[in-house]
Amino acid sequence: MCSVDDRCLEARGLSFSYGSASFIEELDLVLPPGQLTAVLGPNGSGKSTLLKLFDGLLEPSCGEVRVGGRLLKSLRAAERAQLVAYLPQEAPCPSMTVRSYVACGRHPYTGMGGKLDPESWQRVDAALERVGLEQLAGRDMAELSGGQRQLARLALVIAQDTPIVLLDEPVTYLDISAAHKLMAIARSLAKHEGKTVVVVIHDIELALRYAQKVALMHKGVLKGVFTAEEAALSGLLERVFSMRVVPIPGEAPGSYAVVPRDDPCRPSAFPGALPGRH
Repeated sequence: MCSVDDRCLEARGLSFSYGSASFIEELDLVLPPGQLTAVLGPNGSGKSTLLKLFDGLLEPSCGEVRVGGRLLKSLRAAERAQLVAYLPQEAPCPSMTVRSYVACGRHPYTGMGGKLDPESWQRVDAALERVGLEQLAGRDMAELSGGQRQLARLALVIAQDTPIVLLDEPVTYLDISAAHKLMAIARSLAKHEGKTVVVVIHDIELALRYAQKVALMHKGVLKGVFTAEEAALSGLLERVFSMRVVPIPGEAPGSYAVVPRDDPCRPSAFPGALPGRH
């Protein structure tokens, strides 16, 4: 168990049901600061539901979520917003400038007047620069592409500056270059800023490349938390997804290709690759 000072994210005996149907059952998970954890699993595994439980958007039917040793449900909304930032799969696109939108991430720190101080505006501008949108700060959100809007949402989360960051399928609207950039930023938030970063993602290759830990879920059950290398080479991912995970020779550690078990391109796809499991 993490100490109170660690401000880590913990789930103890966490269960959730949609109506009478049990969806997540007695899940135990401890996520310490300084790590990027990718949550992987097929559709319907409970990944996005888990993030909503971590953010307090859903109430567990049993068990508890703790942030830094404190019960999540005991925190006031403003307290929770200063500890946990959440980027959902989809978010509305308001008619406002990109800079004003990103500034919404600073509202948990404003007083009764709701005005941002100079330090908050500095954080907003730094977040825009970090995601590469500083030149579009004065544009209306509605004028941005889907990928640019997603980067603006990430900038809002960065500006919120919480010790815990939850990202739900953040690369969905991004091209491959932007997806790598986003995951690199997520890893940097964990590795260099000591944040607890949790990313729900379907791209297994990106997850294995950037995450330090992989939490594997299947049908509402947490199968375990592994290092990226353990997840890639143990055969667990292959059994859950019915895919082969193949290391790419000559590339940086953590570089894997994910291909069908009966891949017609296998003989020439990656010459010299280690043989996959069947």
